Amino acid sequence: MSYFLSFLAGYLLGSLPFSYLLGKLRGVDLRKVGSGNIGATNLARTCGKPFGILGFLLDAGKGVGGVMIGGLIASLFGGEEVILKIFGGIGSIVGHIWTFILKFKGGKGVATSAGVFLGLAPLPLILSTGVWGFIFFLTGYVSLASILSSISLPLFMLIFHMHSTLIFLAIIISLLIIYRHRSNIQRLLKGKENRFPPLWKKLRF
Repeated sequence: MSYFLSFLAGYLLGSLPFSYLLGKLRGVDLRKVGSGNIGATNLARTCGKPFGILGFLLDAGKGVGGVMIGGLIASLFGGEEVILKIFGGIGSIVGHIWTFILKFKGGKGVATSAGVFLGLAPLPLILSTGVWGFIFFLTGYVSLASILSSISLPLFMLIFHMHSTLIFLAIIISLLIIYRHRSNIQRLLKGKENRFPPLWKKLRF
């Protein structure tokens, strides 16, 4: 029962579509503009970078919150704390991607997944975030940066000899993020993917 409660509570938290709601504050329905995705990237493109950053932080907060909920349930009802935190984190990711509030259509799970691993494996997550920043700096493609950083996460966890359950979770989440970006991958291969201006071009030497 503790595991079910952790997942359910994480799911309900993850289902809160913060970026979508922030778009609504600006009179924008993210489902009908830009890429049609309700995540922070589409919010940044349509409502401005400050809104996009806020949306990312809130979505990541859902992941951290899911992990914390799992820990709280472990302390209240018993059970293995790490596994309960994982269940809460998974619930928040599932809720973000398939939110019941928007007919089970949500974001791609990158920010919320980052929040989950910030709570479970902070150092590998920080290094993976560095990969994201480096790829985005060079290319301006959020999708490509997200895909490559998600692939790097289980590799960093292997390097630091993390718990095998966490590594397995990272692999599953990485595959899920790649799957959710399948349309982006097709556009990348065709050279039609939207991107921000590469930051390195703004540098002056």
